[in-house]
Amino acid sequence: MLINFLSKKKQRQLAILQSLFTNTTNGFPYLVKEFDITEVQLTHDIEDINKTVQTIAHQKLVDTSNKHNYTVNIDDIHLYQQLEFHYLNDSLTFQICSEIITHRHLPFNNLCDKLAISTSHCYRVLKQLNSILDQFNIVITIDQHTVPVFTGNEINIRVFIFSFVKYCFPRTNWPFPTISRAETISDFNLLSPNNKLAPSFAEEITLLLAVMKIRLSKSYFAEPMSEYVQTLLQKFVVSDYNTFKSLFFQKKMTDNNIIKVEFFYLNFFAHLLLPNLIEENHAISLGTIISHSHLSADIFVNKLTAKWQERFNLDLASDDLAKVKYFCLIFYVLAFHIHLNIIEILKSDATFLNDKRTINTAAMHDIRSFLTTTLPTIGHNNPCRDLPQDFAIDYFSNLFFFSTQTYKQQQVTIYMHFADYSVREFLKTKLKTIYTPLAVKTVDNINTADIILTDTFDIIVPNKKCIVIRNVFNPQELQTMLTAIDNSLFLSAKR
Repeated sequence: MLINFLSKKKQRQLAILQSLFTNTTNGFPYLVKEFDITEVQLTHDIEDINKTVQTIAHQKLVDTSNKHNYTVNIDDIHLYQQLEFHYLNDSLTFQICSEIITHRHLPFNNLCDKLAISTSHCYRVLKQLNSILDQFNIVITIDQHTVPVFTGNEINIRVFIFSFVKYCFPRTNWPFPTISRAETISDFNLLSPNNKLAPSFAEEITLLLAVMKIRLSKSYFAEPMSEYVQTLLQKFVVSDYNTFKSLFFQKKMTDNNIIKVEFFYLNFFAHLLLPNLIEENHAISLGTIISHSHLSADIFVNKLTAKWQERFNLDLASDDLAKVKYFCLIFYVLAFHIHLNIIEILKSDATFLNDKRTINTAAMHDIRSFLTTTLPTIGHNNPCRDLPQDFAIDYFSNLFFFSTQTYKQQQVTIYMHFADYSVREFLKTKLKTIYTPLAVKTVDNINTADIILTDTFDIIVPNKKCIVIRNVFNPQELQTMLTAIDNSLFLSAKR
């Protein structure tokens, strides 16, 4: 998402840096050819990069002393993310979006004054912003009070806001000036006093609560839902309704239907962030409800799980098989039957769904092949019927793999040995953006690790997979690492 808010020029400059870090001695002619730009443009881009990095970090990033051999120091890779966020904060599209999201009431003219831009310029930027929002099926319009507001399905709006504040703000920055971070953390502790969460999980739940609070403060509520949908969603409830009501709704709010809808959605999205919270009895009872409904998804699940067992030799008892089936079915029905645009949040936060990346294993290809012939036969009630077929197949291939792994709750442990501490920290951050701690964990003891990542060929440990990474910006080396982790996660499901 972050890259969408940057100008083409800034995107190109970041791409040039990626190329330099991939091959730290890329020459001038090579870069001109790779990015199809003139020598003058490249010179200006490098000058801009160095000038900006000098401002934010007081050092030079790209060595241009030899015109035909530009170089960067691999030790400076941490500056890349700093430059990303600096460019982002300099983006007017980002600034306007941030102001609209984080303030309760900001009239259009006040927005223009605050950013010191003309109204015509602001309208042009809003048009650019709406092109980004199009993928979420929402839009920003000016209401009767001349306040820029989000228009569209309320859940879609919250999905976008959550993704925005999660990926476009540094972890150390709290994005909501009108919402107390400490109070929001306290709210979560009151809602779920028995949940002991890792800091990364607690942070995401806190952001989720803050997004809900700021939307409620503007009197925007989720759309009403049918009794059938309520029956589905109530299986995900892990917090106390009365506590929720007292924390987030004033006494004058008497419409319990609105409060219930908000309560159900909050618990559901909490499960998307923390899928291990789904208890097996919830999965089984919910699956029973769905399997006897008008949906013909039970045909899909029965075929799919049988194929899954046959292909991967899973030894599942009947109860276990039901749980695996219903994990998949829960997300299948809820994602599309209640018409939520939750694809982005699932891709971003579920264990194996990060951006557009898919698991690259023979197993996944087999599932995808099976789904290619299965999805079209589900029937006229197929929730995927309005989606591009390739997208639907990829989506459910990943979901089914994810649901099985979540049930098994296996974890791959990684030990890192690098001479440069910053490389280790960079890779740890990289892994956190792709996997949750439920799936991948870094450890300090080499003997307890499943995979060893290192920059030397000298480390040999019997029965341990060792991956040598000399350049963290080399796509091939990174893909080797990710494939090894993916395969280890998949194989763990057979233990």
